[in-house]
Amino acid sequence: MKLRVTKRGCFGRIDGAVAELPIGHEFKVKDIPPAFVGCVIVIEDIKITPPETLLILKIEDKDVDLSKLTVDGLKEFVEANNLDVTQEKGEVKADFAKRIYSVALAKLGE
Repeated sequence: MKLRVTKRGCFGRIDGAVAELPIGHEFKVKDIPPAFVGCVIVIEDIKITPPETLLILKIEDKDVDLSKLTVDGLKEFVEANNLDVTQEKGEVKADFAKRIYSVALAKLGE
């Protein structure tokens, strides 16, 4: 959704610096931040979809999309392709898949 600041007291990033958002400032968010309730109005209800990162590798003439594999599938992929990558403690699947992708690209020469 698109919000507009109507009262002082909202802080956020503008051009990379944290500052008080000026009255009239407009920005897009998924949900209204709790600290902004009462200080902003919804001016447009739009859906924000994050860009999809493509993690597709060509292995033996087949396209393998690492982002679609489960964690176990990723581990099997690592083992089958002799990649030196292990999932770090607390690492989410998406980050694990991105690390595998970069290591696989370097090793497989794609």
